[in-house]
Amino acid sequence: MHLFSSLNKFLFLLSLLVSSVHAQRTSLDCQYSDFGRVGIYVSNTGNSFPGVADGKCEGGAAMEYPLGGRCYYGVWGIWIGSIKNVGGVLVRRVSTGGPYGNPNITPEFYPTAEPWDTVWVAEQGRTIDIPYWPGYTAVSNQDLITRFNDYTLLNPILPWGDQTQHNPQYVDVIQVTYVYNGFDAVIHQYWITPTREDLEDFYFGIAGNTDISRFGMSRNDEYSWYDEENHLGILTDQTGNADDCECGSSMAFRLLPDVPDDSTNWHWDDGRMGDQFPNLDRDKYKVMSGGINHDEIQSTKYGHWYCGVGPFQVPAGDTIHFTVAQIHGCDLDIVYRNYFNLLRIKANGFKIPSAPPRPPLRMDVGNHQVTLNWARQKPNDPDPENYTDTARLDGEPQPFEGYRLYKSETSSAGPWKMLMEYDRTDDRWGKNLGLSFSYTDYGLLNNFTYHYSVTAFSKPDSVMGLESLESSITGNSVSAVPGTAAPKTVGQVAVVPNPYRGDQKYYDLQPPWEAGGGEYGIWSEEFRRIQFINLPNPCVIKIYTVAGQYVNTIYHEVQVKEGQLIYGIEDWNLTSHVGQTIASGIYIFTVKDLKNGDIQTGKFVVIK
Repeated sequence: MHLFSSLNKFLFLLSLLVSSVHAQRTSLDCQYSDFGRVGIYVSNTGNSFPGVADGKCEGGAAMEYPLGGRCYYGVWGIWIGSIKNVGGVLVRRVSTGGPYGNPNITPEFYPTAEPWDTVWVAEQGRTIDIPYWPGYTAVSNQDLITRFNDYTLLNPILPWGDQTQHNPQYVDVIQVTYVYNGFDAVIHQYWITPTREDLEDFYFGIAGNTDISRFGMSRNDEYSWYDEENHLGILTDQTGNADDCECGSSMAFRLLPDVPDDSTNWHWDDGRMGDQFPNLDRDKYKVMSGGINHDEIQSTKYGHWYCGVGPFQVPAGDTIHFTVAQIHGCDLDIVYRNYFNLLRIKANGFKIPSAPPRPPLRMDVGNHQVTLNWARQKPNDPDPENYTDTARLDGEPQPFEGYRLYKSETSSAGPWKMLMEYDRTDDRWGKNLGLSFSYTDYGLLNNFTYHYSVTAFSKPDSVMGLESLESSITGNSVSAVPGTAAPKTVGQVAVVPNPYRGDQKYYDLQPPWEAGGGEYGIWSEEFRRIQFINLPNPCVIKIYTVAGQYVNTIYHEVQVKEGQLIYGIEDWNLTSHVGQTIASGIYIFTVKDLKNGDIQTGKFVVIK
């Protein structure tokens, strides 16, 4: 058993200070990481779903692999169980973080009300001061750090369940999630500290409700099994159905306690607990301590599973540490390959080689075109071609290999299409096409938004068995609106589309004219969009009904930015100055040039 002492006393005293003051208040938070190959939420509620901290962060899905592939993997959360002797009666207690959404699983982990009990984010090598972890230095390409406990309650009765039956164990939990931009796995570290009493026959585990499917197409056709030799929980989607993902139908979880594998009991249940997880703590504890329980050949069971390890004896004030590995791959063979690579990474302190720094990306927009440039121009620009990486096991002195250029017509989060790849010609890797530092994209639609990114990628590390690593696509993205510069004064102002038709699916255009809609999005009234074009800078637009009733005022002034035009365009979402949506009809607009006072009048039609 590996128990920490230096951090323990600080955490123990801190928890005593905050627990008595903030027992019924909390600072919910979450972060969505799209830094690596796996998209994932990290919340300060002990689970992988943002629902408890609704509205605190935005992103793809609780688990998405590959990033931008629109494949969803369900939700999961931690379980902590122990036994307490109360007057000779053994009381079994289990605190659950997930899976969120199951009627018998009420989220029981929450942060305190302190503003620093949030989700902290740090990129590799960066040091930040967290009140409960001063001088924290990030290990992975992106670390997400948070803290929660099982004794801070939002309210005795919550919208998703009744917490009046919760019997807290008074544990503080620090969670650190490691995200890698070139490795198809996510590592979750947990430091658990009992603050009031010893934890007898303590078990740690994770429980999930796997739903491997394309976004919005769930078929509940998942099943799971356990690899006893490697202590891997395997989760698989039955193929041949409408919800199949293009890449990825399997994933795995591996618990890594700080003890030899053969010194503890391993526990797995792949759905025999019934259609739902058990409701009572005593029955949950039975699942946690029930040993290996799975079918050799299993029918679908809605992806319910539990895996855990124990028992441990944890005195109050001490800290016990666990690691949970979440492993992905496009097929089961790749999942296993990534698992064995993970063991090498674990031996290296969970450090892996890094992708090169993101190249500097600048752009110039013009009429129907965008020119991108990623050459170093300033002394403080990142230098991908000359970076070094001491975490590589092959000792490669020049790990840089090349650049990739991407484009999206949807959003700065993708999906992305690779336009070009450029790589060095003096090695055995890649296509040896040669490096380039600029690209012009011609034939674009004016006044539509396009998104671009240029990444840098490395040579593979053949000693560690890792493929080439690539810097984040979304982390280096820019948005461009090609078009013409603003005219000197009024005279050519127009409205597009005119007429505006409410029965048209403008969000289905490529690029989309309006947000929302499509296969996965949701359209709403505020996404309506008309555009005033050929506006002088600055000017003011006033809109009236044909009867002369005032509707709204729009001020237009564009600040000069590097690589951007002084645009003569302005959007309006067809709402009045009091926030009401306008009706069908003919509308009058005036545009006043604020430099010389000249005014142009025009009209447009709205048909809903």
